[in-house]
Amino acid sequence: MMAVTHTASPEPGLLPTTMRAVVLTGPNRHEVHNDVAVPRPSQMEVLCKVDSVAICGTDLYEGRFPGRWPKSYPFIPGHEWSGTVVEVGQGADDLGWRVGQRVAGTSHAGCGYCRMCRTGRYNLCENYGREPLHHQYGHYSQGADAEYVVQSIRSVFPIPDELELRHGAMVDTA
Repeated sequence: MMAVTHTASPEPGLLPTTMRAVVLTGPNRHEVHNDVAVPRPSQMEVLCKVDSVAICGTDLYEGRFPGRWPKSYPFIPGHEWSGTVVEVGQGADDLGWRVGQRVAGTSHAGCGYCRMCRTGRYNLCENYGREPLHHQYGHYSQGADAEYVVQSIRSVFPIPDELELRHGAMVDTA
């Protein structure tokens, strides 16, 4: 498991404009960049301060399938992670998402409309690869090997206070 730099969560409204991130700049070329723009959440998304990121077997192949995983460069990998919500996009607060909530992420955010999504098989979404209908974070949608990540509320879930964040990054694989 790789731990991202641990820093105190910023006060609401005082988010930095840039962050540190592992950036895939070409096939099998990982670089650490200190000047990546902090993403902002859109409707039904949350911005999270990343605490921990796990290394998955598929991470070893990231960048070997240009045009698919990832679709283009530069790209931030990382799809098994945990952290804390620091900003809530429009509409997400109406569904109970709040700043300070501890969460873990999963890579898929299915469209929610196709036959597979309606039967709970969002990882087989019939709209795979068609953003914004489907996202696969850390594969073709920007991932969590960074200080901050934005994800759909369909691909994050609360974790209990008793679970250490460093262990929360492994919840998706369980």
